[in-house]
Amino acid sequence: MNTTHADTENDSFSDHVRAVLKGRDGKIAALLNYRTIMMHKIERMQRDPNLARNAPTADELNRMYASFLREAADILGDDDFRLVFDQSPQEQMNIIDPGMYEQSVAIAR
Repeated sequence: MNTTHADTENDSFSDHVRAVLKGRDGKIAALLNYRTIMMHKIERMQRDPNLARNAPTADELNRMYASFLREAADILGDDDFRLVFDQSPQEQMNIIDPGMYEQSVAIAR
């Protein structure tokens, strides 16, 4: 998820979703709306002036991402989820490497 701006009108993920789910406008809208909500949460976290001292852990960030994926699976169903994410919704997807993340947080402090 690109977290630099919550606008999903013109980004590669929304383009991909629209392409692979062509004709499923309700699912497209629901998924992109939910993604926007999640991106706003992440942006608020990033703007927190105490972020360096109170940074979320890698596990917390991975749980947030897993929550997004669970909701995406509920919105899309298994087959459409596979089309969008190129894997089963039952597979665990962690995007944050705890070791690398903890190093970067330590440097920021």
